[in-house]
Amino acid sequence: MCILMLFNSADRLTYREIKQATQIPASDLKRCLQSLACVKGENVLSKEPMSKDIARVMLSTSMTNLQANSSR
Repeated sequence: MCILMLFNSADRLTYREIKQATQIPASDLKRCLQSLACVKGENVLSKEPMSKDIARVMLSTSMTNLQANSSR
């Protein structure tokens, strides 16, 4: 949950920014980010590169659209 709350103030964050802000241990953070970005169907987050490595994380397009509609 704390990872998702970071996206209230930014649409795109690096892995390092998320790690520093949350202080979640690396192995747990990678697992959490992969579960949010690498599931079939509607992903909450998208990541770069499209491999097991995580350099940048951003809100997925569907979540960005939901966020824009909820602020109206």
